[in-house]
Amino acid sequence: VKIKFLHQDLIAISLENQVDVLLCIGTLQYVENDWRALRIFRKALKINGSLLLYVPANGRTVLPFYRYFFDRLDHYEKSQQRRRIYSPQEILEKIAAAGLTVRQQKFTHGWLGILSHEVYSLLLMGVGNGGWAGAIFFGGILTALLPLLLVFKTLDEVFPKKNGNGLFLVAGT
Repeated sequence: VKIKFLHQDLIAISLENQVDVLLCIGTLQYVENDWRALRIFRKALKINGSLLLYVPANGRTVLPFYRYFFDRLDHYEKSQQRRRIYSPQEILEKIAAAGLTVRQQKFTHGWLGILSHEVYSLLLMGVGNGGWAGAIFFGGILTALLPLLLVFKTLDEVFPKKNGNGLFLVAGT
């Protein structure tokens, strides 16, 4: 078994028909030319190769005030210049246009997962935007709530979802 790890620009990969499994988790939403990246992934895959792809989907919120702080404060998504949140139909169409066939799909982040993520993100925004006092205050709350948030995430994984804020796909040639 030969394993090769690459660290390079997604649109610069030049591995034609060399890859059995390509993993792209939580990255495609940052790429300006996502359709181009998917086509490059397709070219890189061997016959019967698999693309394991996770993308954010839908962008639903649970806490009414989450979007307010998300839009106004600094955070990871803003600093990394996230370009999109996919609709399930949009990502499926892009995958098909790239010449890939979806073999499996699974929604992730149902109601409990979204709630857990929003509380976690709000507290991290408080740590990152609140100076030293905010770091201590919001960091302390985060530390206290982390076990509960992990329970919520775990329970969210147990329940099947017809829809969610994430989409995990296995696609191939």
